[in-house]
Amino acid sequence: MSDKERAIQFLDQIPECKMYYIIGVLEGAGLEVMTDLQIITILEMVDMILDGCESIDEAKKKVEKLIEQRKEKKLSSRITKQKRAANTQATRLLSRGQELGK
Repeated sequence: MSDKERAIQFLDQIPECKMYYIIGVLEGAGLEVMTDLQIITILEMVDMILDGCESIDEAKKKVEKLIEQRKEKKLSSRITKQKRAANTQATRLLSRGQELGK
């Protein structure tokens, strides 16, 4: 019997109320394993976020603010890229127009 077949047999024995936990484990099993450096980096970021916070609510607000700032920065970057692309296209069109006018 293969490991996969054994796992399926075990799944049949797990009560529905605990299946949520098993699904989480199975979903994570397909993900790449984090390196020690990645884990340390995440923990350092959490430490920086919690620094100065006196309550969990304060920490949550700080995280929400950081997420919002990141979204705004990403949107701003996207708009800037679109403007650059539009300017480049306009410049090309003007150059072609000048060449045709000669």
